[in-house]
Amino acid sequence: MKKSLKGIILAAFMAVIIIAGVIIFKKDTPPNIVFIIIDTLRADHTHMGEGESRETPALKKLFENDSAFFGSSYSN
Repeated sequence: MKKSLKGIILAAFMAVIIIAGVIIFKKDTPPNIVFIIIDTLRADHTHMGEGESRETPALKKLFENDSAFFGSSYSN
């Protein structure tokens, strides 16, 4: 009977430790990431190319916030 009670107490203690760890070390929600991949769009027809083009105002609005622009990317 004593071994059974010790096992229950140990299991309850472990559960409390795990739950406390999850609450204490809870991470923030991950950032929202959106990839926009365009295959055949000339950079000089967007705001990212040389000169001010007004042909892609929606892309310009997206890139005004915290965003990254990769001019070229490669894939296998």
